[in-house]
Amino acid sequence: MAWVAGLPARLTAGQTVSSSERNSTRLLADSVTMRRLLKQLALAILLSGCARMGDRPPWWKVENAPPVDPAILCATPSTASAEVAPELEPIVKRVHATVLEHSSAFANCYKATLVRDPVANGRVTVRALVLESGEVQTACVDSYDIADGDLLQCTTSTLKTIRFGALPKSVIFRYPFVFRVAKK
Repeated sequence: MAWVAGLPARLTAGQTVSSSERNSTRLLADSVTMRRLLKQLALAILLSGCARMGDRPPWWKVENAPPVDPAILCATPSTASAEVAPELEPIVKRVHATVLEHSSAFANCYKATLVRDPVANGRVTVRALVLESGEVQTACVDSYDIADGDLLQCTTSTLKTIRFGALPKSVIFRYPFVFRVAKK
């Protein structure tokens, strides 16, 4: 006998369902619900080693993440405050707009990382010195959450290729890149 939405398919309009068939339908629905809950519980137990959403459990093996090259790390930690002087506001807006124009290049760096580690996510903060000509003279990684050397190298080298246009003066800025898997 075929089942459609929990009821026998041979029923036609006006027919009634016996109490035993109704009870078996309820049991079938309860067992499906129970299986779904057990799967969710098993997943929760497996992921219980994760501190926050997106972290991988301790047993998750990452496919050979390239080591971080110390040469791309900033020699000294940044001491700059997050506040921007009013006269620098136009420069900050231009830097932000220019980096956003090149967001696809940074996304390509992240896509290469996702091939090795499908749940990699976090922030990479890059510090850069931009000359008056708009050329990036130096770029280094100030801080990072994703310990993937290729991602860090790609992010800094991509930033070095960007031209910001003529600026009134040379500036040093910190730019946070937040990498996370897009929700579909």
